[in-house]
Amino acid sequence: MVKRFATYASLLTLIFQFLGESADAQPVSDSLLLNSPIYREKLHLFSDRSLYASGEIIHFSLQNLSPDLLKNTNWSTVVYLELISNHKIPMAQGKYHMDSTGTMGDLLIPDTIPSGSYHLRAYTKWMRNFEASDYFHLPLTVVNPQKRYMPREPEMDTLQIFIPNPSNFYGGISCSLGRVSFGKREKVTLHINMEERASMNAGYCVSVVKKGYLDLDEKHHPPEHIEKQIHTGEVLYHPETRGMFISGMMKKKNDNTPVAYGSVHITLLGQKSDYFRAVTNKFGRIQFSLPTLPDPAELLITSGSNHGESMNLILHDEFSQDFATPSMTSRNISSIHQNLINEMGIYSQVAKPFIAERGDSLSRKETGSMYSFYGTPEFRYYTADYIEIPNLEEFIIELVPKVQVKKQNSQRYFSVLDDAGPISEFAPLILVDFVPISHVETILSLAPDQIEYMDVVNAIYIRGSTNYGGIISIISKNGDLAGIKLPEGSSIFTFNPIHEKEEVNYPDYNPQEVSKRVPDLRTTLYWSARNEFMPESQHSIEFFTSDVSGEFIAVIRGLSEEGKIVQGFCEFTVK
Repeated sequence: MVKRFATYASLLTLIFQFLGESADAQPVSDSLLLNSPIYREKLHLFSDRSLYASGEIIHFSLQNLSPDLLKNTNWSTVVYLELISNHKIPMAQGKYHMDSTGTMGDLLIPDTIPSGSYHLRAYTKWMRNFEASDYFHLPLTVVNPQKRYMPREPEMDTLQIFIPNPSNFYGGISCSLGRVSFGKREKVTLHINMEERASMNAGYCVSVVKKGYLDLDEKHHPPEHIEKQIHTGEVLYHPETRGMFISGMMKKKNDNTPVAYGSVHITLLGQKSDYFRAVTNKFGRIQFSLPTLPDPAELLITSGSNHGESMNLILHDEFSQDFATPSMTSRNISSIHQNLINEMGIYSQVAKPFIAERGDSLSRKETGSMYSFYGTPEFRYYTADYIEIPNLEEFIIELVPKVQVKKQNSQRYFSVLDDAGPISEFAPLILVDFVPISHVETILSLAPDQIEYMDVVNAIYIRGSTNYGGIISIISKNGDLAGIKLPEGSSIFTFNPIHEKEEVNYPDYNPQEVSKRVPDLRTTLYWSARNEFMPESQHSIEFFTSDVSGEFIAVIRGLSEEGKIVQGFCEFTVK
């Protein structure tokens, strides 16, 4: 026991040491980190259904089953979710904040994907250091009403397919509804009873769906023990402890060798422009965190040259490109009752005109700011406020007293002046539309009528770990770098932000009579991702039925402290 405690204590020390490491140093021991089970993250995910129509939303509840030492140190704070086809093609992707217990959210199924079997997989950036089989995989089936697959097999009774196998259940939950039959748009009260042995780690999810839409016979249980695998490689993906990271490697173009301590410039393009700088470590690896952004944004990334030598910056993909064949497959379309497929197609097509567009697909009016990361500049010079001047060099010499153009060894450079004179300790940061431009001659030859204004910060400015002798920021009128070509080695890619949690709102027919001209064709009557039910007590949940008749089922699911699925259900009919 003492020996085990000492081992855990030493590993905990290494955790904090590893979390404190930046791109400037190599982790203490890659082999220890990759081979110790204490550093292996585990996830489990429940979805509201297992059968969907294209264009619908997958609601999910994800639980973090990682060792306590990882959860308590916020080892990973971002989880990645993907809907994968059987051809290993991502059809939908999302990124979500995760805490020590897990997370919840939703993922929109594209309305163009074909009918077929899919898998929802979940993983963290740290888990990408291991096999893709360690990712959590949940089988799903999607039916596209426009591209329906017509089964050739004899039709089977739906109830024969979806009756759950009691051997796969872990008891501890019971529920009741008071009666077994309800009318359309009627309130239903679900009573949930918990036994002592149903003690949970991260709460329960509750799903009330039409019978046949949720496969209760789930065979995927969290692994009790992680298989012992020997890893001899290096840590390529660090845990995202402070939001999302972008990582990669800088190499020389001529011989493909890593570039140590090379500069990488990152510009956030658009109305809310920003600039960052990062430096590779001694192994040529780069890692930098990005600010929280509400919308997708474009990033311009430029690798700085080393004594005129060209560089290649190879960035890691946002999502994993490794795939594994899950041990459990989703139901084949041909095994699902044809009436259920036809019904789903009718409901989704009729309801579509009445469903408001999702918030993340609405057009947003961009609002720009006159100032950026350096705040309100003390000196701002609008070119339109002055008489016409042939080039920016004359404009600076005549009208910008805090900037001097100097020359050394036939090379001209900028110097920013503070109250005591030139800031000579550090070179200034020179930006055009927030893109770093090192070639001064190019800037001096710009025509002032292409420039909106110039900002000057005449003080030492610290950005990250870099000191600058002031800032010269030039903003063009058209946001096109005033015609300057992008620096060599530049690339632009779209950065997708973390998906914000959205409340799931269901109709409430209590306050007033809702227009019956608007159909309510919900087959999911209720979904709640996190419910803290105390053992040995009763809890109640209320919801309304829809205009859909037939058999429904209420399912309560969670994971026990031992990592076993705890599940209970009750059925009712809507007439």
